[in-house]
Amino acid sequence: LGPDDVVLVTGGARGITAKIVRHLAAHHGPRFVLLGSSPLDTDVPTDLPAGADERAIRAHLVAGRKAAGQPLVPAEIEAETRRIVKAREMAETLDAVRASGCDVEYISADVRDADTFGAAIAGVYDRHGRIDVVLHGAGVIEDKLIADKTLESFENVVKTKTGSAFTLARALRMETVKCLVFFTSVA
Repeated sequence: LGPDDVVLVTGGARGITAKIVRHLAAHHGPRFVLLGSSPLDTDVPTDLPAGADERAIRAHLVAGRKAAGQPLVPAEIEAETRRIVKAREMAETLDAVRASGCDVEYISADVRDADTFGAAIAGVYDRHGRIDVVLHGAGVIEDKLIADKTLESFENVVKTKTGSAFTLARALRMETVKCLVFFTSVA
């Protein structure tokens, strides 16, 4: 793996795939195309303390709402906290990859939509001429004990992985792919 290689990573710029991307960037320097279902969100409060964790972000949001005389709606505060954490994780991953000297682009596309996912892969070929490595970490997390899991939830989790795997099989030019890695839940 080297600077001429193109690495397509599904699962966006967060979680285990982000950790692997950071490692590969620091040690091998390929070009990255990160694909995730979330749009790249740059709307993060600038007055947050550096390194603020979820608890500190939540406290900051509560204090801001109190100061502005706004109602404290726990569900809204939780949703905003999750959005900020996600946006910061994604930005930190992209920044770390760039700081390693690697080219990186982010594509917002849902792997469950075969047409959209296939078009995103075709776009990578159009822009870069190749895909050398695929890290397929995209998925949905709906963890529960199997006895407590609904059929719909099970199908949602499994179809996200299997449907996107079929799209990869149709869209990738396998004769040039050096490595294809599939991730699943440790559960």
